[in-house]
Amino acid sequence: MVPIAEGMKTFEDPSITTAKDRELLFGQYDHVRYYGSDLVDRISDAGFEVDRFTPTEPLISRHGRMRGETVFVCRPIE
Repeated sequence: MVPIAEGMKTFEDPSITTAKDRELLFGQYDHVRYYGSDLVDRISDAGFEVDRFTPTEPLISRHGRMRGETVFVCRPIE
């Protein structure tokens, strides 16, 4: 799981180095980017096949997911 905003392109800026600025811009002090709608392309370009899965009940409650959340299932391309 990664921070993602599917309505935008991935945002990253290596000049943002302080914990305070990273928390402000990326949602957490130790994150360095906010992924966007190009996430699947980035994973595919790294050599993985990507399937999207949106769980429904009872999986949402059983696995602590949020309703409507997309789970990306990745496996190496053979």
